[in-house]
Amino acid sequence: MKSSSVFFSVLIAAAAGAAIGVAFAPDNGKSTRKKAKKAVNEYAKKAKEELETSSKSLTESANAALETVKSKTNEMVSYTKTKVNEAANYTKDKVNSVQAELEA
Repeated sequence: MKSSSVFFSVLIAAAAGAAIGVAFAPDNGKSTRKKAKKAVNEYAKKAKEELETSSKSLTESANAALETVKSKTNEMVSYTKTKVNEAANYTKDKVNSVQAELEA
């Protein structure tokens, strides 16, 4: 399950739990509001922590992908340079060969 799905599931469950708790609370209004506020704050803290963890994980994944792209790009540039040099040398050799035949 994706972190964002877990995050939103926890958030929805927290809201539902708070609503049910308020609806069926045996305490007076002031006490119930205090408990509800505490529960909401706890769930908000958990949600924030989950979001920060997800954000860090996403950043790490993006950085790893970036490093892979850089590495592969450098490999392709090196390979391309090698092949261009090979083609240039081949062409140079052929031109020299034709030139030698013409001069002979």
